[in-house]
Parts: sequence; C-alpha cells; structure tokens
Amino acid sequence: MRRISPSKTPVAPQIFLHHFVDENTEQRVAMRMCIDLLDACSELRVCYFGDHPMITPGMMEEISNAALQGIQVTFLSMDQLKKELEDDDV
Repeated sequence: MRRISPSKTPVAPQIFLHHFVDENTEQRVAMRMCIDLLDACSELRVCYFGDHPMITPGMMEEISNAALQGIQVTFLSMDQLKKELEDDDV
C-alpha cells in the first residue's frame, strides 16, 4: 500500500466536481470551485502523460491563478510521479 505524507494530500476536483455542477453549462461556477480549492493549497501539481503537458484553457487559468498567489506550480510526468511515490513508500 502506498502512503502519502499528510503534507502532500492530493486534491483532484475533476474526479468529483461533476457531482455538483454541469461543467458544460456552469463552467464559471466549476472554475470558481477549483480556484477556491486551490486557495487552500501550497502547491499545484500539473501531472501529464508523455513528454509534454497538454494545457487546457481551464488548466491555464488555474496555473495562472496559482502563480499570482505565490503558490508553487510543479509540472510532473506520470513516470516522475510514480517514482516519487515509490521513493516515499520506503
């Protein structure tokens, strides 16, 4: 079992947000909820598959908001994330 440090609790609104708002018709409400969650974070991790992240307009808004607030933004491939989790599981 992999453990995650309490200081690195993951928050992934894209997994549960659709239960509260319809992102197709309430995109601004959904983004506001994401930004509100981001306000409570010390780091934004942009995880991606392959060699380069594919940044959507919504992701760019979150990244920009984080940068403006002084929140660390880290780009991490899924391979890098997997290695980090394995290293933490010692």
